[in-house]
Amino acid sequence: MKPERDPFPHVPPPNVPTSIPPAGVRSMLPRWFVAAVVVAGVMLIVFGVLAEQVVEHGPLTSVDYSLMMAFHRSAAPGGTEFFAALTWLGAPVVIGALAVVVVLILGVTRKPALLAGWVTAVAGGGVLDETAKLLVRRPRPPFAALYIDGASYSFPSGHAVNSMLAYGMLAYLLIRWIHRRGVSTLIVAAAALLILAIGFSRLYLGVHYFSDVVGGYAIGGFWLSVSVTGTEIAQRFGVGFFVRRSSSEP
Repeated sequence: MKPERDPFPHVPPPNVPTSIPPAGVRSMLPRWFVAAVVVAGVMLIVFGVLAEQVVEHGPLTSVDYSLMMAFHRSAAPGGTEFFAALTWLGAPVVIGALAVVVVLILGVTRKPALLAGWVTAVAGGGVLDETAKLLVRRPRPPFAALYIDGASYSFPSGHAVNSMLAYGMLAYLLIRWIHRRGVSTLIVAAAALLILAIGFSRLYLGVHYFSDVVGGYAIGGFWLSVSVTGTEIAQRFGVGFFVRRSSSEP
């Protein structure tokens, strides 16, 4: 008598790994990408907390007022002249001129990914700044009328946003061009010092509150991280990589 045939023969399970090897994780999520996501998230959270404090008139607004009065009492004629000149480095006209020069250089040297990243950073930052101002609608400090003609909102500081994005992105472009660690460190330090000095000038002149400047750095840092990350992806993989991936998907 023949044995009955098993209608469901045993088939070995496919060789599917139960977990992704660590090397695969590292290749899919490199450290620079993870760091950029973390920085962007932290910056966005900081901006949200500051905006809530301003809108709800939280304890930070009392700190803003105290610092504003302290700067006003300690201001000296020489310091006022110095910071009034320095603050122009974050003004829209200067940032706009710098943006045009960089666009021309990147266009002539045919660097489309860097050009797109630069335009995204500077133009996108301006949109974020104006949108946040219209949403929060914080009045300027009382001493701002000495230096600013016309009505404009205070939070976040446009100079802080513009300087963070323009000089931060410029530092990134220079680092990619030079590829020397010692020089790159000096570039980052110089850019950071200039950005902080421009923000300090807004406090010294009394045209912004402390939370305005920090909020500008926060939203600017968020968008700078997004712009640099997008530029790095475009530089490493190219636009064609994404076109091929999308066309191969069913």
